Amino acid sequence: METSKTDKTNSNQRDVLPWVSIIVPCYNGEKTIKQTLESAVGQDYQNVEVLVIIDESSTDNTLAKAKEVDSDKIKIITVDACSPCRKRNLGFERSRGQYIQYLDADDLLSKDKISKQVEALSKTERSDVLAVSRWMHFDQSPESPAANTQYVYKDYKPAYGVLVDMWLKGEMIQTSCWLTSRELVTAAGPWNEDLEKNPNDDGEFFCRVVLKASELVYTPEGAVLYRRPLSQNASQSKSTTSVESILRSYQSYEAILDFDSSERTKKGLSNMYLLFIYNYFNNFPKLAKEAEDSIKRLGINGLEYHSGGPFDRISQFVGFKNALRLRKLFRGF
Repeated sequence: METSKTDKTNSNQRDVLPWVSIIVPCYNGEKTIKQTLESAVGQDYQNVEVLVIIDESSTDNTLAKAKEVDSDKIKIITVDACSPCRKRNLGFERSRGQYIQYLDADDLLSKDKISKQVEALSKTERSDVLAVSRWMHFDQSPESPAANTQYVYKDYKPAYGVLVDMWLKGEMIQTSCWLTSRELVTAAGPWNEDLEKNPNDDGEFFCRVVLKASELVYTPEGAVLYRRPLSQNASQSKSTTSVESILRSYQSYEAILDFDSSERTKKGLSNMYLLFIYNYFNNFPKLAKEAEDSIKRLGINGLEYHSGGPFDRISQFVGFKNALRLRKLFRGF
């Protein structure tokens, strides 16, 4: 059988394109995993492999649903009960891609997300440049996602400027928005498996990645579709282990001071500690006190947090801590 010129061209293009490994950790994901994997293998970028790390302790039909997606791009790996961080580390160890895409098992990638980011990174000709996309959220159907406009949707050089702006503006970049070179992941080190039940495990990891990056490239085309939780998940956990782990991840952000110890950066770090106090002051007073001590250590005087609601007006009159105490008493603002 003869090979057409078009087939040869596509084959040559495939040979020169860098590989991208999409790593999907999954536990009890039968309701969403099929749609997530379809978005991964449906990329308009050719050279992708999809590593699905499925927890054998799942109590639903996650494995069967994952197998319904018929694609030679997918490699299913089953593991004993372990944390999402461990699954991501295992996925990275088994991957071959020059670029790494972490994808949560209930989120989706737009068809052009990876192609636009690889194109942007290829233009830089450096392995220490990081790419980030926008993200949108949806409830049941991804057909009409809700867009959000963020201050941090722009390029950064040096890259760590995005961290300070996120902390100061109260914004976030969702886990799957990043596309990271293999070299950057290796330089930053593995996901921290000691951060148990921590909804901020991605914040801690990507903080380290950003600090190893020379610059950040924002790609306005291509996006992540973030699914609002269908039921209680890790981000809603309020155990002592989880809350202490969140504080430890915030404390790890202080590594940025080795690069920039300006008052603006210290204010950004202070904002994260204030957010922690705002969320956990009444139920975890010892940990809240530790967060307050961290603010003092940064040399920031006074506690002032803006939630954008009636809490702000009340705290102006009675002070931040008293407003938190009143919030618990009246359960409302």
